[in-house]
Amino acid sequence: MDAIRLEWDNAILRVMTCNPDYLVMGMSSETFWGGLAKANELKAHMPGLTGLRAAMGSDACQAAIRCYGDIKKIGVLTPYWPVADQCQIILRRLRFRDCSPEGSLLPWAAEIAQTTEKEMMDSLKELNESDAKILVQVGTNLGMARMAAEAEKWLNKP
Repeated sequence: MDAIRLEWDNAILRVMTCNPDYLVMGMSSETFWGGLAKANELKAHMPGLTGLRAAMGSDACQAAIRCYGDIKKIGVLTPYWPVADQCQIILRRLRFRDCSPEGSLLPWAAEIAQTTEKEMMDSLKELNESDAKILVQVGTNLGMARMAAEAEKWLNKP
């Protein structure tokens, strides 16, 4: 993760050659790594580097949870186990307590992208047993968008 951060500015400056109107950080785990202070530091750095505002996974996660009111107990599904720990740090500092992470150690992005729907369902069911009020998926390589709405119905929770 630290090696990736060393290259962020260069990568973002290359993206800026496309003249975007807004910057969306498509790598969610990096926006959680290092806790809330690092996430805030990264977000504050983007306008100075690019002249643009930026959207990040850690911000999107907070905003999504807050849409459901005063939720305190959440479950976090992530394919990046060390990130689950970082995610918990941020969410607890934001007063979302009792985070129950469910993650797996998959060393390569390609392996994460090949996670099956059954594997994701099994993990969601395990998280659901923790009495979490909301389940949050963190990790852009985990292709869960297609089944998220379906899971919300059979788990009876967002």
